[in-house]
Amino acid sequence: VMPSIPQTSPADLRSLRGWLVWKFEPGVKGKKPRKVPYYANGYRRYADHGTPEDRSQLVPFDVALKIARQRGYDGVGLALLDGFNVTALDFDNCVDADGNVNPEVEKLVAGTYAELSPSGTGVRAFFHGELGNGKSHDGPYGFESFSTAGFVTYTGNTLDVCDLLDSGDTVAELPEDVRQLYQQRVGERRKHDADPLMTYEPTLELSERQLLELLDGLDPDVGYEDWLRVGMALHHETGGERFDLWDEWSQGSEDKYPGTESLRKHWDSFDDTGTVVTARSLLKMSTAHVNPELATADDFDDVSGEAEANPEKPPRFQVVPAADFSGVADKGWYVKGVLPRAELAVLYGESGSGKTFAVLDLAMAVARGVAWRGLRVKQGRVVYVAAEGGGGFRKRLKAYAQHQGIDLAEVPFGVIHAAPNMLAKTDALDVAKAIKAFGGADLVIVDTFAQVTPGGNENSGEDVGLALTHLKGIHRASGALVLLVHHSGKDASKGARGWSGLRAAVDVELEVFKLAGQR
Repeated sequence: VMPSIPQTSPADLRSLRGWLVWKFEPGVKGKKPRKVPYYANGYRRYADHGTPEDRSQLVPFDVALKIARQRGYDGVGLALLDGFNVTALDFDNCVDADGNVNPEVEKLVAGTYAELSPSGTGVRAFFHGELGNGKSHDGPYGFESFSTAGFVTYTGNTLDVCDLLDSGDTVAELPEDVRQLYQQRVGERRKHDADPLMTYEPTLELSERQLLELLDGLDPDVGYEDWLRVGMALHHETGGERFDLWDEWSQGSEDKYPGTESLRKHWDSFDDTGTVVTARSLLKMSTAHVNPELATADDFDDVSGEAEANPEKPPRFQVVPAADFSGVADKGWYVKGVLPRAELAVLYGESGSGKTFAVLDLAMAVARGVAWRGLRVKQGRVVYVAAEGGGGFRKRLKAYAQHQGIDLAEVPFGVIHAAPNMLAKTDALDVAKAIKAFGGADLVIVDTFAQVTPGGNENSGEDVGLALTHLKGIHRASGALVLLVHHSGKDASKGARGWSGLRAAVDVELEVFKLAGQR
């Protein structure tokens, strides 16, 4: 392993607020050590890639470098985020024992910053432009592209061609031959790149014992498609770490077992299939009944020893001193004191109270970046899902523009004139794709909640919870605050209509009510 703490980086990369630190940690069952990313504050990187929570803990290069040196990390790395307009290319097994780089790779990276990987057997190069996220192991060398997903290590061990061409501080535009290579090696396999929610399917947090019980209830002589689904479900549930479970189960079929090497190729390709299969498939396919884990007294006797045995591994749950917790900075506001930069909000009121009237006024203030009712506003992009009364909403927009004397073409405000079904995953994904295609959003308004949950029971925690999960997925994909326009219940003092858990599920609750001559 070559030294991995760099001295500097190109200015175009150094200024990006996307840096973290990393350390080698043992692999599972003899696999090679993993390069595990940590935030500069010392916590393992736990937030989903590119979410506001994740971005808030990433730092500029100089800060990450200082932390890596002071606290003994193995290196620094860059998270490739939407909006950076930077692509990192990873070429594996392209440097021989004498340090000679594959001529084709050397030609592709000539003219931009390129370096040796921590192992010394691969090459990393950085370009301006978004190429896509994908990988291919077929060919004379491995090829992987990162544009808006994943993180890459950064060593500072520049290639000789980089020194020869004096490109140590250059991040060049993506050349045509690199784009052609991506199309040839990855191409059609990455059709799901634009599916922002695909990577956000949660795991079921099943233990190894529970997974083994499910596999015991499955016949390894199932058909090919079901056999693949088992592997994909195990890959998703274990984060790609428990190949051994699939391999051992598959060996139960004497006639169909293709061998460990063939199985491993399938396993390594599951990130590129475009389909997310979760452990719910195992629950449906298996004849075994999985019981919840019951902790025993002996389990609790072991916790102190376990913590001492793994001092480098942060616990899943952290106890934060009150002084530190209270000092954590707020994420800020879109409208000071009214709309926080959070996950979910609900605005409710009785019929005729002026909910849409008020929320349009609020949303337009955010889109225009102008004060709202004397309150400070942070400008942001707005997407309005007009699921109820689209024709009336069109007239409201025109009236607003006329009254304010503005040109709507100059305001970052988009409308989805339809009623997507938020009980259906496909509709939620399609809304997320539409938001991304619009250029993203800071505020997404769903008017009304009832119209996007057709056939659902508003008093059912299962139905409402499913819709909220999909709406939170839209937040995670876009970072936007999702504001639901809803109706009051029979007793307005108890909040919005329907399931009582809605109040606990949102970050802020706003009520609109009508007074004489005003709202």
